[in-house]
Formats: sequence, structure tokens, C-alpha cells
Amino acid sequence: MGVPPALASRANALLNTDQPAPRSVLEKRNRAQALARSLEDLLASEGYLAAQVSPADFTTLEASAALNVDPGPLFTVLSVSLNGAELLDPETRKLIDGQLTRLPAGSIVKALEVERIEAEIVTTLQMRGYAFATSPGIDALASREDANVEITYTVDPGPLVRLGDLQSDETNPRSQKAIQVLKTWREGATYNPRTIDRLRSRLRSSGLYEGIGVVVSREPDADGYHTVDLTLTEAKPRSLSFGVSGSTTEGIGADATWEKRNITGRADKVTVSAEAATLARSLTAAYERPNIGRFGRTLTTEAGVRQEETQAYDLEGAKIAATLSQPFTRQLTL
Repeated sequence: MGVPPALASRANALLNTDQPAPRSVLEKRNRAQALARSLEDLLASEGYLAAQVSPADFTTLEASAALNVDPGPLFTVLSVSLNGAELLDPETRKLIDGQLTRLPAGSIVKALEVERIEAEIVTTLQMRGYAFATSPGIDALASREDANVEITYTVDPGPLVRLGDLQSDETNPRSQKAIQVLKTWREGATYNPRTIDRLRSRLRSSGLYEGIGVVVSREPDADGYHTVDLTLTEAKPRSLSFGVSGSTTEGIGADATWEKRNITGRADKVTVSAEAATLARSLTAAYERPNIGRFGRTLTTEAGVRQEETQAYDLEGAKIAATLSQPFTRQLTL
């Protein structure tokens, strides 16, 4: 007996290690035993749970290393059950039952699919508001005589989490207020991982923090809501950049930009940009105040001077501008 034809190419890939020749019989034997374990794992992952692979006996380096393979029977699913879901709401239980149907009776027991379903059950619970849902493991009771497996999933969903206050370790009252504008839920909203991911994205997009920690409290407050705690590590408030450029219209030039962030503790910033080229020079200062009253509402003011020389004309001018923008959708900003 040997490797089933459907798995032959994958088995050969395991065996072709391109390692240098062993230096001793012991090293050769250890390699063969390691390969045997890898091949058994491959066979088990595809339903051959009783597969046995053993190295052929050899006592010299000159002897050919061979593996004896007995795949045994192909195991199938006898039944699938779930423990720990008795207190779930009907809609969540229906979603999980739908995932379990992907392992119908008589189907081949494939380890990756069995484990994938376990991970998806936990993800479904978290998406439905069970923030602390876990799975302690899968119980698989195999019968060698009947070549089938009873699979039992166990979950610990924990409480249904409703989100409350957003708290941070910021000590500046203005910064605390600015952070509250970034909040992505209303008090009492059911937990969803995407809600927390959106909060992280908003904090990251501010450019103020190089470290962002978000933790949902395991214990509810007096109202039954779970506080979300932030641990923030501020990034450097200033940055300076330089560059060089060359073009047929302005000639050879250089530019520099200086930026200072979080000036007033409201995530605002001042940017000063200067450009000097053969035919053009400019100096611009801009102030940006984001999230005025609500996320995304941004005030931008700008003042600058520019001087440009061309064959057709010389230009000297100044500019003062102010804009207030608010995104209404991902595609539309007014």
C-alpha cells in the first residue's frame, strides 16, 4: 500500500527537501522519521486519520531511505453537534447551524475544514455582539472500526456586549473632547469588531499617535454597558521634509515642508511649505482643524505668496482661502 494517488504530488513535495546529504546514519534516520510524521499529518488532514508511515530499516549511509505508507481507511463524518450555545439568540444560533451544515454526514473529515468552521463560529459570535466568545477546542470521537467521526464543537459565548463610554489616558481636556468625536457607536449599541476597527482607523488617520491600544471592558457599568478604554502613545508633534525638483517650466528647484500637529489639543495642525526654483518661488502657510463638532467636518485656511517668471509674463501674487468640508458618503464630500 502507498500514498493515495490524489495526494501523491503533495507527498512528493514534502519529500523533496533539497537538503544536503546526511553526515551520519543517525542524522539520516532522524530525517526519515521527521518526514514520516509530516506525511502522516498530511494524510490525517485529508481524512486518513489512521494512517501509519514508518521509515524502512537501514543501517548504512549507502542504503536507500524509504518510507512504508499504510493510509488506512478514509474517515467520514458521522455527526456534528454544538455545546455551549443554549443561551444564544435565535438568529445567531441559526447562522451557526448554517455553518455546521458544511460538514454533512458522510462527508470526508478534513482537518482544515473542521478547524476553519470552528474559527468562523467564533467570528460569527463576535460579529453578533459576543465580544469575548471563545472556543476551548474541538472534540473528535473517531471509530476505527466504522471509519467515522463524531465532531463536537464547544463554545463559550460570554455576555452580549453593549458599548458604553469611550475613555482614554489623555490628560488634556481638549484632547479628550477631540477623541470623543472619533467615537464610532452610540451608547448601548451592540458590539461589533468592525466598530472597533473603525475607531482604530480614525485614530490612526489623525497622525497623532504611533501606538493605539483599544480594550473593551469585561465588566459592565451600572447601566449594563461595557466601557471602551484607549491607551495612546503620541507620535512626534513636528516633522520636517526636504526635496528637489526639476521641470521645463520652473527649472531646477528645492522645496521644504514643516508641520506642527495637535497645537491646541484638538488634532489641528499648521503646515508651512516653501519652494524655490529657477523661475518660481512660493511660500504657503496652512492651518487645518478636523472634526469640528462631528467626525470629518474640517476647516482649512491657507495664506501664501507666489512669484513666477516666464517668457510671456511675470507673476507676483498672494492668496488667502478658507474651506469647510464635510463628507456625506465615501464618494461625496462637500
